[in-house]
Amino acid sequence: MRTAVDHPHIRPRRILLARLVAGAAALPLVLAGCSAGSAPPTPTPATTTAGSTETSTPLPRVPGAADPREIDPRCLAQFPDRAEIIDEAQVPGRPDFWPPAPEWAVLCFTELENDFTQVGWYATDPGISRAEIYRTYEHAIIGIGQTARATIPEGEIVTGVVLPDHSFWIIAGRDHFRVTWSQDGEYAG
Repeated sequence: MRTAVDHPHIRPRRILLARLVAGAAALPLVLAGCSAGSAPPTPTPATTTAGSTETSTPLPRVPGAADPREIDPRCLAQFPDRAEIIDEAQVPGRPDFWPPAPEWAVLCFTELENDFTQVGWYATDPGISRAEIYRTYEHAIIGIGQTARATIPEGEIVTGVVLPDHSFWIIAGRDHFRVTWSQDGEYAG
């Protein structure tokens, strides 16, 4: 594993560690709110009136309760054993300014490779080409970083940097792709 001593241009992942520590510190507070003496909030049912369509107010999230959202069917098709519900913006290794997934893609699960690197696995609508995936991200990264195409044994990839301190690479397959983010240096704009 690379360290700041081995590679002076690499700085420790203080942000990731701070988020993990903060999350662990908040867990007892969340669990304390779920004590046996507290009743869960009452859901607000959908309502209809004559001549109207059904409306619904989002229910509050009850700590410890099952997530009311369902796993995206695209994730279940591509990654049936790994798919989960993920808020893309809350992935700790993802750069702050990373573009959100296009409407034809969804983040299905992530893997933490080491202290500096995280991988996001995405499923796409059927038939989205590798070229479309690459063009979408190359265009979205204009202004926040730089991209290039490269060839590796697995095929063509898009690689680059997102300022100020992340490198990334994207490799696409049939109806899915993965993004590897690595906080590994300071890059000039």
